[in-house]
Amino acid sequence: MLKKIIFLSLVVFFLYAGLAWAQETITFWVMPNAPDDVHLSWLEKTAADFKVKTGVTVNYEIVGWGDAWSRISMPSSNQSVMFLR
Repeated sequence: MLKKIIFLSLVVFFLYAGLAWAQETITFWVMPNAPDDVHLSWLEKTAADFKVKTGVTVNYEIVGWGDAWSRISMPSSNQSVMFLR
């Protein structure tokens, strides 16, 4: 169930990001919820599928929860931050 929720959230994010910004590359911050061997292969496949469908390359960066909170609460001028709930 949790994987389905995460997957749907990422799909919505990727679709919105690709349409809203029309960039060729986006960077997605990943806060670890599972061991790397579980979610990294899934992230790579999902990013590859997204590129095939949209032409947008997805780079992901694994960010600890504390660092992510700092980045979200004080984004720099060259960052676009989108919140998903």
